[in-house]
Amino acid sequence: MSWRDDALRLGVDQNNPAALAAAGITPDYGGGGGGGGSVSYPPFNFDWTAARNQALAELTPYYEQKLADAKGDVELAKKYIEEDYQKGIRISREDYERTMRTTNEDLTTNLAEDTLTRTQETREAQAGANRRGTYVGQIQPGAETAVAPESSFYQEYIGQPLSEKQRLRKLAIERAIQRQQEVAGVTKQREGEEYTTERTRGLTAQNIQYPRTQAELEEEKREKAFNVVAPMKYQEALTRYRAANSIPS
Repeated sequence: MSWRDDALRLGVDQNNPAALAAAGITPDYGGGGGGGGSVSYPPFNFDWTAARNQALAELTPYYEQKLADAKGDVELAKKYIEEDYQKGIRISREDYERTMRTTNEDLTTNLAEDTLTRTQETREAQAGANRRGTYVGQIQPGAETAVAPESSFYQEYIGQPLSEKQRLRKLAIERAIQRQQEVAGVTKQREGEEYTTERTRGLTAQNIQYPRTQAELEEEKREKAFNVVAPMKYQEALTRYRAANSIPS
């Protein structure tokens, strides 16, 4: 069975080299066959393996450049990811330090104001009690001063409640600042974890992308070499063969 019979059996166009190549058929234009006046041509041989290897070799520099460009893109993307990470961490740290600085300043100011308020409250309470005659303690007969500087009435009903009120107010001032600083610390830690996670995911994605791109380019090169360049070489060889042997198309 000749190659033409194979082409007919498979329904392949005998004049389409690419279709013949895809079907694994190599035309043999030699040996015209019996009958008077037939013309005999030398056999046409084409080495598909060599043609494909040559096509791969010719395409390699182009695809190596594409792969180098892809690697450069990956490295650039990694560089941007690292820069974004460092920038985020720096801004988060600066925000935290600024919050700590301003809250400590607020604490100092608020406590100073509270000290003035406490002093004023104590003076007003003592003056009021003194006007009512309930501030100074009882003076024993023959003594020039009271046993206690403050009367038990003042201590129990005015002085001690006022001191407790002032203590709780100071504690509230300190706790309010402490809560702000705790929130700032939690925020800084959470942002650091988020930036680290984002950085890790970004770098992982880039590390995955490069081998994937490499495989895709290799497959593209093989596809082009086998299905485009090698058939073109076949067609060129066939054209030269026909021209050399004066074979009509």
